[in-house]
Amino acid sequence: MATEGELPGELWDEPLGHGPAVRGLWRAARAGRLPHALLFTGPAGIGKFRAARWFTLGLYCERGLPAEGGAPCGQCGPCKRVKSASHLDVFAVDLLETPADERPEELKIGRFVRRERDSDWDGATVDEFLALRAAEGGWRVVLVREMERANVAAQNSILKMLEEPSPNVLWILECSRKNDLLPTIASRCVQVQFERLEVDAVRAWLEQRGVAAERARVLARWSRGSPGEALRSLAQREWELRGLLVETLRGGAPPLVAAAAVWELDGTFEGKTAKAIERARARTTLDLALACVRDLAQAREGAPQSELPHADLASLDLPVAHSGATLRATLETLLALRRDVESNIDPPLLLDRAFLALAPRTAAPRPAAAR
Repeated sequence: MATEGELPGELWDEPLGHGPAVRGLWRAARAGRLPHALLFTGPAGIGKFRAARWFTLGLYCERGLPAEGGAPCGQCGPCKRVKSASHLDVFAVDLLETPADERPEELKIGRFVRRERDSDWDGATVDEFLALRAAEGGWRVVLVREMERANVAAQNSILKMLEEPSPNVLWILECSRKNDLLPTIASRCVQVQFERLEVDAVRAWLEQRGVAAERARVLARWSRGSPGEALRSLAQREWELRGLLVETLRGGAPPLVAAAAVWELDGTFEGKTAKAIERARARTTLDLALACVRDLAQAREGAPQSELPHADLASLDLPVAHSGATLRATLETLLALRRDVESNIDPPLLLDRAFLALAPRTAAPRPAAAR
């Protein structure tokens, strides 16, 4: 099944920029040096889970583990079964396979250990998978996407399974926020660090998908070399959102009018309820506003513009950037509002406050001279 930001024909191709890392793991497998658990870490959207898929395909390919510079054939029986999610020795926990309007915000213990009550999951679980014998011999692989979504109970259940590894079971945990994991989980895995891609490679990748050249160039820069983040920006209409933010910063749009326009954009946001979708839209808008104001602050302090995704804003005459104190105060306000997104405060109210904070300050009227 294709997930967000991926084209069905490419799900099992060599992941852009990560072929050498995966081939290094195949070398370890050929030498019998694979550990029982791998933690794929790095920024969001750079292709870590695609790398995990491709690595798994190579473990099962009928031709054997790919030789140096090689790749799994993708056409043999085992490859086809892995690709169609019908291989009995591969088990994936992937929230992105759930439609966005039904997707829970966290991975709960019911995905990993069978719970008859208090569970929002009635499908197969990891502990049931591990209780079975290998169907085709060799490795049995458990893939977990976005491990940082796992709550504490779920992580503790995984930790117990990692502490008592079954023979020939390989865990591959993919994670973009390693600090959200229990330290004991990270310590029981061999960590594989994945890096951002070259911005020009992401730009070309976007253009191949029909994104206009100028927009592809800008989105690649904003995403800092993350194809998934660039596609998320496109789906969530960040191009248009930033336009509203900039007009507010320039004083060209009334802040409350611009804030209201945010809710008229038809972006794609994750959430099971209307309120959850509102929170997601508010998160995206506030994160983008923070990124813009941070880059203005860093540009004011002399940071190289090549390191700032929103460096172009520094060339505009934006009132907020006239004073370091104003920039700091605006950042503090936006950070507080971003934290409030996770509370019960109404998201439209939070965005109203954010846009008011971005608008140019008007000077207070001078008191009349005493007569």
